[in-house]
Amino acid sequence: IDQIQLSGFEFLNQLKNNIYVAAIYNLFVVMVLFMLCRIAFYFVNIDLFPDITFSRFLTICKGGVMFDISGVLYLNLVYLLMLSIPFTIRYNQGYLKIAKIIFLITNSIGIVANCMDMVYFKYTNRRTTSNFFDEFSNENNLLKIIGNGLIDYWYVTLLGIFLLFLLFKFYHNPSPKKIAGEKNYIYYSRNAIAFL
Repeated sequence: IDQIQLSGFEFLNQLKNNIYVAAIYNLFVVMVLFMLCRIAFYFVNIDLFPDITFSRFLTICKGGVMFDISGVLYLNLVYLLMLSIPFTIRYNQGYLKIAKIIFLITNSIGIVANCMDMVYFKYTNRRTTSNFFDEFSNENNLLKIIGNGLIDYWYVTLLGIFLLFLLFKFYHNPSPKKIAGEKNYIYYSRNAIAFL
């Protein structure tokens, strides 16, 4: 029985450190944070959506999840490529640290953009697009506008800080190991298939 328990513990430890499981878990964390952004977006702008019922809100959230899946995958394309390339460099802790930094930076930008969108929508009645930069391109006091926005919408600022805290807190850094004694051709074949 002790051997079975030990084997189960070893299996869970290997699963926890599996590079693919870690990537899926980290993407799931981002999906949850984006869903929290969507819920917060609704409540920050609730006066602009007077006819939304609870069942309609759930339908919107369901559609939002479909949108978020593609958005999160695009946002994390470099991170996913780094973790899935079939080369042994991905077992290097320095390499994994760079992947983590890329993940945290790109997803932090995504969360900050979502929080900015909560406020921006009140003034334009549309979500932020690349036109956002065109609208503020001739603005001389952009830093003052941003500073005032951070203070005026302090609750969105606090929410953004909290979401970024959760992103950093729940990031799982895998510690993958190449299977001892595994022949190179087996390793590269197996991981090339996983990569595809």
